[in-house]
Amino acid sequence: MGEKRGEVTVLLLDLNRLDLVRSRMERITKIRGLVSRWYDANEPLKGILAESIRVDANEGEFTAAVVAYLEAVGFPW
Repeated sequence: MGEKRGEVTVLLLDLNRLDLVRSRMERITKIRGLVSRWYDANEPLKGILAESIRVDANEGEFTAAVVAYLEAVGFPW
């Protein structure tokens, strides 16, 4: 039922219109860059980047999309 409800929400709110899709992709691209730097970093920079990514994910635009991306790439919460 949740999947169908989500599909209806996307349709009703037109969440897949081009400007929103483009904005989400730009946001994910920026997060991807931060995660890439995090993977390559050593402490203490790695810890600072991780906290920054967590704060950004929770407070920035498209939170659900960013969190889903971070979970998909195995970023630790």
